[in-house]
Amino acid sequence: MDSSKKKTVDEVFETIGGFGKYQWIVATCGAYLSMICGMHVLTNFYTTIPYDVTCGDPTLGCQDADSPSLSDFCDQIDGMMALGWERSGHAKSFVMEQDGCINSWIRPAVNSAFFIGWFIGGFSCGRLADKFGRYTLSLVLLYLGGGICMLSSLSTDPIVYILFKVAHGIAIGGLTLVSYIYTVEAAHAQNQSAVGTLVLASFSVGLALLVPLAYSIPHWGRFNRVVGLFCIPGSVWYFFMSESPRWLVANNKLEEAESVLRRIAFYNKRSYPTDTVLHVEVAGEKLGFVNIFDKCVRMRTLVMGISWMTCSFVYYGLNFASGNLGGDLYVNSLIMSVVEIPACIAQGSTVEWRTLGRKYSTIGGLFIGGLGCGFYFFLDLMELETFGRVLAFTGKMGVTASFATVYIWGAELFPTDVRSSAMGFCTSCARVGGLLGPIFAPFSFSMALFAIVAGVVGFLCYSLPETRGKSTPESLAEMSRESNNEAERSQNMEASITEMDDEDPL
Repeated sequence: MDSSKKKTVDEVFETIGGFGKYQWIVATCGAYLSMICGMHVLTNFYTTIPYDVTCGDPTLGCQDADSPSLSDFCDQIDGMMALGWERSGHAKSFVMEQDGCINSWIRPAVNSAFFIGWFIGGFSCGRLADKFGRYTLSLVLLYLGGGICMLSSLSTDPIVYILFKVAHGIAIGGLTLVSYIYTVEAAHAQNQSAVGTLVLASFSVGLALLVPLAYSIPHWGRFNRVVGLFCIPGSVWYFFMSESPRWLVANNKLEEAESVLRRIAFYNKRSYPTDTVLHVEVAGEKLGFVNIFDKCVRMRTLVMGISWMTCSFVYYGLNFASGNLGGDLYVNSLIMSVVEIPACIAQGSTVEWRTLGRKYSTIGGLFIGGLGCGFYFFLDLMELETFGRVLAFTGKMGVTASFATVYIWGAELFPTDVRSSAMGFCTSCARVGGLLGPIFAPFSFSMALFAIVAGVVGFLCYSLPETRGKSTPESLAEMSRESNNEAERSQNMEASITEMDDEDPL
């Protein structure tokens, strides 16, 4: 008689270690890859910095006048130069090399190209990760991202450079998604939020490290090459890691999954349970993108997509608005990046609180972000620049906390067999927000818009369930069955209440 017990991956992790040495290896790899992705995302911000307009010769009459905008300078360039105004700047950006007046379109075009690529990468790589696995794909994307970033430094034509940035966005967008899913899936469900917080905080560290790097390497070509080189050390971790056991089980590759889990047990110095047979309920047909809109997950998909889009819209909008807040661009950018780190750390704690969890951490962060942007808008009208910047930084902390939480919350809301597709959809929605944020950032009403959108979507998140402390579903079939059982229990309860009311003589 076979005494083997059917167990899920989480149940096996309880025996072999849900967060031991192996998970630490994967988590540190995921953190490093996230840091790299953070650096690559805002590379274009520094390589396309426009000219500053400064008073070069005060004797010509510019010393007592306010500095004109670059567009005004370009429209009246001869008259402006006659008054002593000139173009200057610490950075030697791609835009400056192409003449910032004639080719002022390059900056928004490059930023849009990267996020269009990210949109394509998030959507396509999510599906590829579900079909071919997380391990190999993330390594390929790592090399592609670094290689394309370095090759783009050889471009001298704006159109060619923009095409490079589309490809760069595809690779980095895919790497951000796939590496995050791979890292989180390596841990037990109870440890996934902590792992997710580490990975997302590392993204903020990458943003912060990029500022002094950009300042010390002002030439756009050398800057691109140095940022691309950071990808090479990331490949070292892959010698110690294996494919995601959750993905292997979800795809019915049980022998390979057992082999990986035995390796994890060896790393963690635990014994693999000999009486265990891995089990997952596999759907009758191969699942894909369309299945994330099945009845049992449709609402989760739509609300998560809108939430990701909003977080990205406000997040990148604030990043690209840092030059409009007054003061030095590099200082503002550094503060905008550094405030994310305590926000991610605080979020890592609040998501485990019983009173907040994933749901109310997301909602609270959106409300704080919205209030910070809203108050900045009114203070800016009253010309209270310094206090307004403090509130803008506070708003960045709030939306960062929400953005970090939706990564964790989103990964837990969807079952393993459609998680990459669902997260790919959410990432694509986020890239739409990331594309729109920098476009709206220069406008005077942008902060008011950020505030309104964040507040509305905060209320929309009330419709989703809390996932704190709950086991991650392995299949859509399992989730559908649980949803039907819950609906049946609700109907039985309503029927019981109706019967009691009918029997009540009063």
